[in-house]
Amino acid sequence: MKSYIEEMLENVTGFKAYEMEAPEDAAYPYIVFEARRLGVVDYIENFVLEINVWDKNKTYNRVNGITDKIEKALDHERNLNDKKLGIFYKGNRQPVLDEDKQIKRVREQFDMIVIERR
Repeated sequence: MKSYIEEMLENVTGFKAYEMEAPEDAAYPYIVFEARRLGVVDYIENFVLEINVWDKNKTYNRVNGITDKIEKALDHERNLNDKKLGIFYKGNRQPVLDEDKQIKRVREQFDMIVIERR
């Protein structure tokens, strides 16, 4: 079953999203995401959601366009279900250089707050 984040990324961009790492045969462009918990206070958890957009292209135009779509959809997003409320805020964004000059990658980190419903 796809997570909320995986489903949202694929719906917004039209490209495949993977949690933690992509398979070696993944078709470009693709997205890899990871949530790292920073801390918990009572029923509130703070995370950094890191999203990496990968492509094999001459320029950064496509990865920047995909990242723009993700940023627009996710910044200030609120996701509520019967157990939790998730709130997202955009943060750092930068290109990441690769030894293979054809590989283009942009990393963006979002602040993610998850509040348990009581």
